[in-house]
Amino acid sequence: MLRVDCLPGETKRLLEAISSCPEIGQFTLIGGTALALAWGHRRSEDLDFAIPGTRLPRDGCRAILDRLAAQGWRISDISSEMARMYAENDGDDLADTQQDWLCQTGGAETGVKLTFFADYSPKRHEAYALEPSRLGCVKAMPPDGIFLLKSQLILRRTTSRDLFDLWSFLERGKTIGDILAAAKQENPYLSYEKLRTHLLPSRLPRTDPGLTALVDDGPADFDSLKSAITRHLDRYEEALAAEILVNDRTDPAGDATP
Repeated sequence: MLRVDCLPGETKRLLEAISSCPEIGQFTLIGGTALALAWGHRRSEDLDFAIPGTRLPRDGCRAILDRLAAQGWRISDISSEMARMYAENDGDDLADTQQDWLCQTGGAETGVKLTFFADYSPKRHEAYALEPSRLGCVKAMPPDGIFLLKSQLILRRTTSRDLFDLWSFLERGKTIGDILAAAKQENPYLSYEKLRTHLLPSRLPRTDPGLTALVDDGPADFDSLKSAITRHLDRYEEALAAEILVNDRTDPAGDATP
């Protein structure tokens, strides 16, 4: 059962409005909001809808926006102009692969970011094949799929929310080894040491959106979050060291005399 009540009010209203749009069934809700709907572990405002493939169904996207506008939502295009220019320089149209919209209703000044994007990498497509949770026409990716995507995403960006989500997985039974294995599906040559630098960045980007945890016993800021992840990294390294020691003791070649 999806924990819709853990969402901020405007995000909840937008999700409920979108859930009545049949065109949204082509997409899967992913990211922090999908995970928050499953666990209620942190505040998440944005709605990220993805489709596996190289191109968005633009008619479907427009139909969803038209339905929202008919319900009174004010919609603005907030797609990155720089990304749009890069796409045009390559002879592409950004709207074919990613669309970012700000949706507002009533007297709200902040609004909710609604994103549609095409997830082009076949290495991530298995996550979309998992059985989703549903809210009306909306399909929400289950935690196992989000774990795969988050473990690979950490190689391309690091935000406090991504780190908090991975820490939440670690607290629920996943291991650093699991993160490494999932990340290696995207980069088979990834080393543990390189992954460690992504999990323990020296600083967050200036554009980091911040974090509001909804669990009483979880890390509340960047420093405490790094400390919490470090404890899991230490356990992983201790287990590796113990395994090496056992292998050395049982390896008959180690007893051979030259």
